[in-house]
Amino acid sequence: MTSAIVLAGGRSRRFGTDKLKARLPDGRTVLAHAVAGAAAVVDELVVVIAPGADRPNGLPEGAVLVHDPEPDEGPLTGLATGLETVSGEIVLVVGGDMPALEASVLRLLIAAVAKDSKVEGARLEVDGSTSASVLPCALRRKAARRACGEALAAGDRRLRGALERLATTVVPAAEWRALDPSGRTLLDIDRPADLAGLEGRDEPR
Repeated sequence: MTSAIVLAGGRSRRFGTDKLKARLPDGRTVLAHAVAGAAAVVDELVVVIAPGADRPNGLPEGAVLVHDPEPDEGPLTGLATGLETVSGEIVLVVGGDMPALEASVLRLLIAAVAKDSKVEGARLEVDGSTSASVLPCALRRKAARRACGEALAAGDRRLRGALERLATTVVPAAEWRALDPSGRTLLDIDRPADLAGLEGRDEPR
C-alpha cells in the first residue's frame, strides 16, 4: 500500500486570504487540484488541516481528514501528524497549495523509494542547481517518523530539517522534466499572481 499526505494547515499570510480555497478556471479549488494529483497515484489519502477547520470542499470520498494538534506549528508538525495516521510504508507528501502536480512525476518519486530498501526518501532535482525540492517528496514511513521526531526535538521545525536526517535520493531533472517539461509539479501558490498561467489545467495523468 502507498499513502499520501497533503499538508493543508497553513495560514496563507502572503496570499491575503485562504489560498487553498482560491478557485481555478474549472471551478475547483487549489486544494482540490492538489488532492486530485496525489490521489491519482496512491491507495490511501490523508489531508492535514488546521485545528478546528471544517472539512474542505472537493475532497474525494474515502479521504481521511486529520487536524494539526496546535495552530501555527508549521508543516513539519503537520507531516508528523499525518505520518501517525497513514498505513502505507511509502508515503507521498505534497503541499495543499500545489495545484499542478503531474501524476507521472509523482510515480517517479514513489518508484525511486520502492526500488531500493536503503533509500528513505526521494526528491526532485531543481534545474540548474545542486538543490532538490522539499515538496513533493516520497518517504519511508518509519524512517520519516523518526526524522520528524529528531528534528522537532532539536527545535528544527523545517520540513528540510527532517529530510536532511534521511538517506534520500534525487530524481534527475532531465528524467522528470521529460514528463513535465514546464515544471508545473514544483509550482506552489504563495500569492494571487502565482495562479496566472494555470488555465487549461489538465486532469492528472
